[in-house]
Amino acid sequence: MLDRIAQGKIPRKHHIAFKDESGNLLYEECFTREAFLAPYTIMYHQHRPQAVHAGKLEHGWKLPKAVEGRPLLKRHVKSQDAKLPGGPAIDARVPYIFNNDVVLGMVAPTEPDPVYFANGDGDDLFFIQKGSGTLRTILGDVRFEQHDYVAVPRALIHRFIPDKGV
Repeated sequence: MLDRIAQGKIPRKHHIAFKDESGNLLYEECFTREAFLAPYTIMYHQHRPQAVHAGKLEHGWKLPKAVEGRPLLKRHVKSQDAKLPGGPAIDARVPYIFNNDVVLGMVAPTEPDPVYFANGDGDDLFFIQKGSGTLRTILGDVRFEQHDYVAVPRALIHRFIPDKGV
C-alpha cells in the first residue's frame, strides 16, 4: 500500500472549492490510471488544466511499424558502436527492436527538450547509461544520475533537461 504524500497547501478534503491566498479559485485535476481504485495524484492549478492547446508537430521521432506474420529472429544490436544523432531527447530517439506493444531503442540527448511532451499511448522507461540531468514534470523536478532508471507514466507531461558537459 502506498503512503499518502502531501506537498504545498492543500484543502481539508478532496473535491471542494479551494482558493489561493488571494481568494482566487484553484482548479482541481486528478491524475490517475484506474480512478480511485489505484494510486492517484490530485493537483490544483491557477488556470483550467484542460485548456491546453495542441501545438504544431515540429518535434518527435518516427515510430516504427511492426510487420505482422514475420517469424521472430535473434538480433545482436551493437549499441556500444551506435552513431546517435544527439539533440533534444524528444527528437533523437533511435528505435532498434520493436513490435506493436514495445519499442526498445537508444537516445543520447545533448540539449534540453524544447517542448513538453506526454506519451498518451504507454509508459516510458529510460536507463541512464551515461550522464545526468533533470526530468521536469507537472509534479515537480526529478534529478537523475548515471545508472538510474527513470520511469515516466503514461500521459505525464514532461521534458528532459540534461546537465551541460556531462
